[in-house]
Amino acid sequence: MSPAEGWERLRDRFRGWVRGVLHERAPLAGRIVRARVWALWAALALLLLVALLMPRYRSSLGVYLSCYWILIIWFAAARTKTITWAGLARMFSIGWSGPG
Repeated sequence: MSPAEGWERLRDRFRGWVRGVLHERAPLAGRIVRARVWALWAALALLLLVALLMPRYRSSLGVYLSCYWILIIWFAAARTKTITWAGLARMFSIGWSGPG
């Protein structure tokens, strides 16, 4: 196995530091995780509220979701290597327009 590159050593050192901090401060880590979960649910509720009350944002949300769907398709096609890169390029040159 080849020796680790500089960025890999830095990544490993950073991960070790984070593990050490989280191990020393386990209650703090639990509170951070709970706060993040609550914040994500609040952001989802806010997104739904804005989409329901403001038609302009509702239409832009459709565009965002269509772009995200294309990203998922691209990722799946590239990771599974089920098609060639030329086939992938042809698939995205069609011009996906999303719902409606």
